Amino acid sequence: GNELTSRNVATSRIAELLGVGHMIAHSEKMRVSINGTVKTGCFMEFAKGLDLSSKKEEDLALIEQTEFTYNASFLKDMCSMEALDFLCGQNDRHGYNMFMQLSEPDANGKRTIVGLQGIDNDLSFGEKESLSTLHQGEVKDMTFISQEMAQNIAKLDRDTLEFALGDIIPQKQIDVMAKRVQIFQDHMKEKMMLVEPEEWKQVEKLVNTAMESKGKISEDMVQERTGKEERKKSYVNGVLNIYNSSLRQVGAIHKDMSVKNTLKSVKEEVAKVREERAKKPQKTAVSFAELQKREQKARPKREPKVTIGKRPEKQAAKGPEDAEKKQQGMVK
Repeated sequence: GNELTSRNVATSRIAELLGVGHMIAHSEKMRVSINGTVKTGCFMEFAKGLDLSSKKEEDLALIEQTEFTYNASFLKDMCSMEALDFLCGQNDRHGYNMFMQLSEPDANGKRTIVGLQGIDNDLSFGEKESLSTLHQGEVKDMTFISQEMAQNIAKLDRDTLEFALGDIIPQKQIDVMAKRVQIFQDHMKEKMMLVEPEEWKQVEKLVNTAMESKGKISEDMVQERTGKEERKKSYVNGVLNIYNSSLRQVGAIHKDMSVKNTLKSVKEEVAKVREERAKKPQKTAVSFAELQKREQKARPKREPKVTIGKRPEKQAAKGPEDAEKKQQGMVK
């Protein structure tokens, strides 16, 4: 019921409203005059990070250097992207629709993914209150969210959505988004952990412990300043949800598996390309004399318009002086 460009712009606006504008390539609606014809469309900033669908040699090298790890920065962006995509009704956030923010190389020349930026938001919004696709888990599976983003989501109401989206999204879709916001706000109050900036390191530690121990973590591993047992239990449940999701063979409850599986698939493709190239005979160096010979052969042949030493017939004997010189043999 609304054009694709509007959905891109709407996603960008909501991301900025929630304080995570950097996670969506900024988009704006534009009208452009081309040779007198006015066209309406979307101007989007170049996405930042590694595009896993790229075939450029420099990007292939980056793909080969990248190893997936669970780190605080990635986990924060993963959880923020999941919340944003649920609120915006995003149906198509697969691994190729996220650009990867990479770390600097370590001592072994390896990089890891430390952040995400979403692109291609054409299949967002719509008229469904909740979405459950191969690329988007359900709200019940979301546990961790940054404190800042949670505070911004808590402020959302129908009037704010109308102000932000009323000029580009149909009223029916704003109504449905308002219901999704209410669903998320209720879940956030009851089930979610509001994580302060320095606490993401603890989430990182617990997730990695769960992966290494095959899900064997306990509440006594949680370093909770307040000492509230309820928060410790929420930490463990959230981490185990991420771990159990990683064992699924089909679908992706969390963004980590979309990223991890896509990276693995692309790295396998790059390895095949390298292998095929290695089978081909390597080009040997060619002498300058041979290069010059090839260049001469490649040049187009041209017939000279004037033969050296002779004047064209049409230019001969134009006046009395020329006629006299011709008689004396001075002009051939």
